[in-house]
Amino acid sequence: MLVNYPNERCNIYRVAMLLAALCLVVTLLIGCGPGETPKVEGKKLSLSSPEFQDGDKIPAKYTCQGQDVSPPLTWNEPPAGT
Repeated sequence: MLVNYPNERCNIYRVAMLLAALCLVVTLLIGCGPGETPKVEGKKLSLSSPEFQDGDKIPAKYTCQGQDVSPPLTWNEPPAGT
């Protein structure tokens, strides 16, 4: 489509942006329903650290306020397809 007038070109861009935003909103609304969780069958991946327990705060040493180093981590054999 050939557009010779600047206002028409601007309107086409506005409509295109509106359609793109609408598609994004619809995709987000359809993609995840409330309370949906993926079904995990079989083994689960278990990740832990000897430096802190599940639910504890990560020690400052391992954050940008501290030394910003990675904590030691251990994990079990990952499930097939991971």
